[in-house]
Amino acid sequence: MSAAPPPGTIPDSLPWESRSQIGVARAYVDTVAQFLSNPDGAWARTRESGGLEDPLLFAIASAVVGSLFRAVYGLMFAPVWMRFIPFAVRNRWLTGWPHRATGCALVLWPIATAIGVTIGLFIASAIFHLCLMLVGGLKSSTSGFEGTFRTVSYSSVSMLANVVPFMGGLIALVWGFYLNLRGAVRMHRTTPGRAAAAMLIPLAVVILLLLATRSSATP
Repeated sequence: MSAAPPPGTIPDSLPWESRSQIGVARAYVDTVAQFLSNPDGAWARTRESGGLEDPLLFAIASAVVGSLFRAVYGLMFAPVWMRFIPFAVRNRWLTGWPHRATGCALVLWPIATAIGVTIGLFIASAIFHLCLMLVGGLKSSTSGFEGTFRTVSYSSVSMLANVVPFMGGLIALVWGFYLNLRGAVRMHRTTPGRAAAAMLIPLAVVILLLLATRSSATP
C-alpha cells in the first residue's frame, strides 16, 4: 500500500501543486525527492491539466537553484582557470567594466534566468510537441500542448544536477532525456519508442545541418 500524501495536498497530484497548503519550500523539496527517487511514480501523480503556472514556476525555481551552484563552482575554480589566461588579458579583464558590473549582474541574474527559462520552455515544448505529432505520439493524448509543456517543465528538475561539479551538465542532459521520455509517455499515453523518436528528431536535424554546412564550406 502506498503512503498517504501529506495533509493539505491535492489527492493524486505532485506536492508542488499543493504548495499553498503545505508551504513552497516543503512542496519543492518533496517534489524533487519524488522525481529523484521514483520518476515513474512522480509522473503518475502529475496531472495532465491544471494550467501552465505550476510547472513553469517549478522549472524557474530549478533553473535558478541549478545556475546558482554552477555560478558558485565557477567562482571557486576561477583562480585555477585564470592561470591559463595571459597576464595582460587577465589584468585588463579584472580592472575593466565586467568586474565593476558584478554586483549588478548578481541582482539581475534571477530575473534574467526566469525570463530566459520561460522563453526556452515554450520554444522547447513547441518543438517537442511538433515532433510528437510527426511520430504519432499524440494519437491517444487528451492533454494536448499543456501535457508537453508540463513534461518539459517538470523535467527541468534535471538542472539540479549542476550541484555536481564538472560532471553536472552531462548528468543533467542524461537525466533530462530520461525524464522527458517518461513524462511524454505519461502525459500523452504514448509508447517509449515514439517519445524517444520525437526527442531525437531535433538532434538529427542539427547534425544534418552541421554536416551540410561543413560540406558546403569545403572547397
